[in-house]
Amino acid sequence: MRLVHAGLSSLILMLLRETAWVGLSLTAHLAMVMALFLTMPNGKFVHGFYRIVALIADRYEAENGTRVGAGK
Repeated sequence: MRLVHAGLSSLILMLLRETAWVGLSLTAHLAMVMALFLTMPNGKFVHGFYRIVALIADRYEAENGTRVGAGK
C-alpha cells in the first residue's frame, strides 16, 4: 500500500509542477519515499535486497567451494 501512496504522490507532483503548490507536493512526496525506505526492513520490499545478498553468497560459495555463514 505504501508503494501506491508514493506512486500517487509522484503523479500529483507531476501535475502540480507548474503551480505554486509544487513545494508542498514535493515535500509530501519525499516524506512518503523516506517513510517507504525507513519501513523497508518491516515490509516485503526488503526481499529484493535479501535476494541480491543470497545471489552474491551463492556465487562466492560456487567459486570457493565453501559455505557462507555455515557453523563450525
